[in-house]
Amino acid sequence: MRRLALFVGILILLVGVGTSTATPTACPPNCSVHLPFIQKDLTPLAINAGFEITQGVQQPNNSVQLVANRPTYARVTITSTTPHSDVQAYLHAARNGQELTTSPIPAINNPRTLKSTADRTLLGDTFNFVLPNDWLWGTLTLWVTAENGTTYFATSQTTTVSFTSVPDLNVRVVRVQYTCSGGGTITPAGPFDYLIEYTRKVYPVANITLQTHASLMPYSGPCTSGKPDPTSNDWIQMLYDVTDVWLVDGAPNEYYYALLDVECSGGCIAGLGWIGYYKAAVGWTGWNSAHDGASETHAHEVGHNHGREHAPGCNAASPDPNYPYTDGNGKAPIGNAGAPNYGFDVYGSQTIYPYTQYYDIMGYCDPVWISDYTYEAILAYAQQNNQMRITRPEPVLLVSGLLDENDTSVALRPALTLDTILYRLEAGPYTLDLLDNHGRLLASYPFTPVRATLDTVGEAEGGEIRGFHLAVPASVNADIIRIRKGEQVLAERSGGSAAPRFDASPQVHSANTLHWNATDADGDSVFYTVRYSPDGGKTWQTLALHQATPNLTTAESLATGVYEILATDGVHTTRMRFDLP
Repeated sequence: MRRLALFVGILILLVGVGTSTATPTACPPNCSVHLPFIQKDLTPLAINAGFEITQGVQQPNNSVQLVANRPTYARVTITSTTPHSDVQAYLHAARNGQELTTSPIPAINNPRTLKSTADRTLLGDTFNFVLPNDWLWGTLTLWVTAENGTTYFATSQTTTVSFTSVPDLNVRVVRVQYTCSGGGTITPAGPFDYLIEYTRKVYPVANITLQTHASLMPYSGPCTSGKPDPTSNDWIQMLYDVTDVWLVDGAPNEYYYALLDVECSGGCIAGLGWIGYYKAAVGWTGWNSAHDGASETHAHEVGHNHGREHAPGCNAASPDPNYPYTDGNGKAPIGNAGAPNYGFDVYGSQTIYPYTQYYDIMGYCDPVWISDYTYEAILAYAQQNNQMRITRPEPVLLVSGLLDENDTSVALRPALTLDTILYRLEAGPYTLDLLDNHGRLLASYPFTPVRATLDTVGEAEGGEIRGFHLAVPASVNADIIRIRKGEQVLAERSGGSAAPRFDASPQVHSANTLHWNATDADGDSVFYTVRYSPDGGKTWQTLALHQATPNLTTAESLATGVYEILATDGVHTTRMRFDLP
């Protein structure tokens, strides 16, 4: 009884304190005090939140694959017929049934007033989250909670997302040292970070590495007003040169991109890249000092290297017949009503790119972003082709040529034998034959030519080419190279009676000049390729390619390492390897 009396006394005291906001007044005998009943419902409302997890382009159902370790945004749609104000949302994540230690995270645009509808084109109509780095791998379960502390407290259903691993995109810029036929030399000046800005935004990769090739790629051609104005044939020859540099370097997992300044006041060719198989392309530095158009061209040409054809519309040649979206004008938007793709810039600007206003990067229409079709095709190509062709370097014969448009002839370039990567061949109706000097067949390699399209801006004429760069096992007895289609011989080249011969060891004439001498027994022309290795032959850098003069001058002093000079008469190759201390 004493404890009960004490409890009642405390309760009366608390009631008195809880109801007194001014000078207390006496309560008459037998009076009653009624307190207001205030309770916060701790059971949250169930909300049907819409999740859009994007890394560049996405549909509302999140069908576009996510790339591990790539910047990722979550746009969460929460609507309410009651306009609750000051609502703050939090995104939660769990992996393997355990909520992550960095979960939850607040929306970057907290707080918001809820509306009855949401528009995907408006960034402010969704709660937006930047996913932390430790969320960007494996499989996650996501859900969101939202509250304003008074009238709104809600939680969503869960959604599951998975991240897939994709290799880095490794880009190596090869600067074209362009000498005008009337005099003067123009070489692009770095840094070249501008070149990959757009590619980084739209490609399904976590990282793009950018390096500059140690050597310049010389080329001579026409100029206008002192600026390079190469013809379509010049572009083709530069594409062949940079592809040979890629092969001679033995860099199967790097995309080689020859870069040059171009005169383009009224329109010009801006890029040229192989459609699949070869990781080599040529592109311009763009308009003006801001390099406008250069990065979009890079993304387009490297897209070709990933096997992408043109998207339809706006006079793009040889459009992809499987491209899934076209509008009434034959253009290629990045989606349609059945596939409402929205692009999103995850690198800072958070710009939204609706399918109703933007066209695919592989087309010629403006403005451009990337469709889910192109995005996922590039992703699949990168996964399938990364490192699949790396083998131990071995003696390889490189044979390259350009087919004419009528399939009646092939222009062969000098063949070269060296230790490099042996690449697979795609079988097809064309054949490379190796024969001895009696015409006896030693080996045959069926192949399919690779196409490339001259991509233009403004008023300029493009076109398409077909060619090949074949890397086959070297044969010491091969004296004749023959290209045929079926039984029709398209080209044939015979070597001399013997391979070129070096007369003496190379001589260093100055800190940056190397000289040698070689002769051919039959007096045929000799072509020289020079490469350098800083690590004993593990990796190579091409210093000179198919040049007719027996000397090399570098911009800087000759570096310490292994040098190799390859002399060819077009079929036979003699190699000289030496160390410079």
